[in-house]
Amino acid sequence: MRGVFRKSIYCRWLATLITFAGLTLMTSCVLPGGLGVAIHITFTGPEPLPEKMYIVSGPGNTVIEANLDGTNALHLAFGGVLDEPYAIALDLENRRMYVTNISNSTVAVADLDGSNPLNFGNPGGFLDSPQGIALDVANGKMYIANRDNHHVVVANLDGSNPVDLGNPGGKLSFPYGIALDVTAGRMYIASVNNHTIVVADLDGGNASSLTLGGLISGPSNLSLDLSSGKMYVVSAFNRDVVVANLNGSNPLSLKKLGWPLHHPEGIALDLAEGRMYVTSWELAGVLEHFLMVADFDGNNAIDLGDLGGVLNGHGGIALSL
Repeated sequence: MRGVFRKSIYCRWLATLITFAGLTLMTSCVLPGGLGVAIHITFTGPEPLPEKMYIVSGPGNTVIEANLDGTNALHLAFGGVLDEPYAIALDLENRRMYVTNISNSTVAVADLDGSNPLNFGNPGGFLDSPQGIALDVANGKMYIANRDNHHVVVANLDGSNPVDLGNPGGKLSFPYGIALDVTAGRMYIASVNNHTIVVADLDGGNASSLTLGGLISGPSNLSLDLSSGKMYVVSAFNRDVVVANLNGSNPLSLKKLGWPLHHPEGIALDLAEGRMYVTSWELAGVLEHFLMVADFDGNNAIDLGDLGGVLNGHGGIALSL
C-alpha cells in the first residue's frame, strides 16, 4: 500500500507548478469566461515509516521488533544469517537494518521487516568479534568496532572497499558501541576496559580519550544528541547512564534518580520526544531481560519488562523515527 495525497486547486487562466514528495506536475488552466474550476490531483509516495524499536537478541539469533510502547513485540528471523548478533544500525532512507555477528565476525543486512536478508561475510577479513556499528548513509559507509583486536573498520554499505583504521591513537581497549557525528567528521567509541569514550576523526586520526569525570565504568554503548551537543553513555559496570557534552564536559550521572537499570547494555534516543530507551539484564537464578524508557534527564522512567516474554536478549537497540 502506498500513501496518497489529494489536493484541490482553483485556478483561472494560469499555469501552476506543483511539487510534493519529490514529484512535480505542471497544470494549465484555460477556462472560458474566466470561470474557476477545481482540479483534483492525486500524488502517490512511499508509505510512512512505522515508528518501531528494534532490539538485538543474541541468544535467539533474531532481531525483535515492537511498538515504542512495547506492544506487538515479535521476532524477525532474519533468514538465519545471524550468529550471536549484538549491535544494530538502521538505514531509514532505504529501510534496511545492519547487524553485527560476534561469533562468525560478519555483518548481516535485511529489510526492516526482516525480509531479504544477506550476510556480507567478513569484509576484507578485517572483522574480529565486531561489537558496534554505525552508518553514514549519506556517504554510503558503515563503521564497525572490533571488540577483540581493538580496531575500527570502515566499508561501503554493501561491504565493499573495507579499510582497517586500526586502533585510533592506541586508545581503544575492547570497544563496544560506536556513534558518528558526520557533520563534524568525528566518531565516538565506547572503550570498555579503560572506561573511556574515544573520539577520533572518521579516518581514525586525532584520537583522544574522555573520562566523563570518572563517572563511567565499563561503557558498553552510547548515543548522540547532536542538536543539543550531548552524548548519552551506558555505564554497564556501575549500572548507570551518564550524559555529558560532546567534549566530555559537564558529565551527569542519572543513577542518582533511583531508576532501576539492572545491568544496562544498549541505548537509543527519541530526539523528538526527549525519551531514551535502555536495554538491560539481571541474573537472579535465571537470566532476565528488561527495557527501560525515561526522559533524557532520567525522570518519568517506565520499566517495559521483557515485552510480554518476547525480549530474550539485551544487545543493541535502534529506533525507526
